[in-house]
Amino acid sequence: MNNDVLLGFMLGLLGLSYLIALRCRKIMKDVECIHDFVHFLGDNHESMDVLVNAVDRIKEGQPKDQETPSPFKDWDDS
Repeated sequence: MNNDVLLGFMLGLLGLSYLIALRCRKIMKDVECIHDFVHFLGDNHESMDVLVNAVDRIKEGQPKDQETPSPFKDWDDS
């Protein structure tokens, strides 16, 4: 194998490894944030009120008539 081809292949692998490491680092930071939040909720019993209020707000914000219409309703009528 030519040395230039081998060098290009090795640099390509190095670059690919670098991009994978960047992505893993971003995922690791997201997981760490979620992990810290879960521990915050577990350590503070008062924080459960915050969580319950947030879930209630989410439930109130969703429309109750959010059912999916039947795709064959027009065919049934005709």
